[in-house]
Amino acid sequence: EKIFINHGGATNPIYTSLVNDIIDVYLEAAKRAVAILDEMAVPITAHDPHDLSMLHRIARTALCSKSIPESSVDILAGMVVEAVHTSRGVLKHVHHLSLPGGTLKDTSIIQGIAIMRCMNVPRGASSSLS
Repeated sequence: EKIFINHGGATNPIYTSLVNDIIDVYLEAAKRAVAILDEMAVPITAHDPHDLSMLHRIARTALCSKSIPESSVDILAGMVVEAVHTSRGVLKHVHHLSLPGGTLKDTSIIQGIAIMRCMNVPRGASSSLS
């Protein structure tokens, strides 16, 4: 679908042509990038120890780009791989629950359902939920 640029009350064919050419080039580049990534893709099986090691390296790389201390990256990468492996790769079954306080040592993977047993309510505050 082509776009038309209205500049100063009139459609400018030079701008329109240039913008459409740029869009066409970006779309073609995107198609080529996807094709190259498809060629580079490597199938991974959850039972192969080499593949689990590769998943750990991938998770570590992704976590290094976040503001996570270097000392925590390996631990969290291992947890990510374990969670994905346990869920058999069904990522919608993996959830992250963050609670205030605690340290990385308090972090764990829970297989099943996590239910909060109690709720700390400051003195004088209402304990009802709205």
